[in-house]
Amino acid sequence: MVVEDAIPYPELKQRINSITNFEKKAFFCTLYATGARIGEICGHKKHPNRKYPTVIKDYTGLTVNNVEEKEMDVIDGKDIVRKPFLVITVETEKHPNHPFRAIPINCSEEPWLTEPIKQIIRLRKMQGKTKVFDFTTRWGQILCKDYLGVHPHLLRHSRATHWVKHFGLDKYVQKLLGHKFLSSTSFYLHLNPSDAAMRMVFR
Repeated sequence: MVVEDAIPYPELKQRINSITNFEKKAFFCTLYATGARIGEICGHKKHPNRKYPTVIKDYTGLTVNNVEEKEMDVIDGKDIVRKPFLVITVETEKHPNHPFRAIPINCSEEPWLTEPIKQIIRLRKMQGKTKVFDFTTRWGQILCKDYLGVHPHLLRHSRATHWVKHFGLDKYVQKLLGHKFLSSTSFYLHLNPSDAAMRMVFR
């Protein structure tokens, strides 16, 4: 899949917030907020007949036990303050040396993302279910196309770009995406060469 550009943050926020179906909205919030591959959220099975498989093992997808609320220290001006975060731990598809990665989402900065995720986790716990989204990666791709008009991987590209441009996470974006090499991460960053963020990432 060729990705020409990331979706602007305000536009993507508007698209997701316009979705009225609660569970589908929570799915898109989770997929975008984590910057994860769709197989890491929905679950994915290794293709037995593929000579060079894109995944190294079977994945169960996101479970309720891998989503937790906690307070973390952040720098606010000259002060260090405690703020609420939603920490989502996903199983990394393509990096065997780092099989899990934790993605923190600031509840104060992005409540439009964290609140639907909290709600779906509470619902799944009430239902006694372990898996958060019980559908295939293929169905997840169809949902992204039908509701957002994009391939789900564009959400990953967009999140990587927004982490750098809007949230200043240039030092951490490679780790957040679960990449072994910075050259892989650079493919996801749709930055203008004149951006200060571009210079910070590749300094």
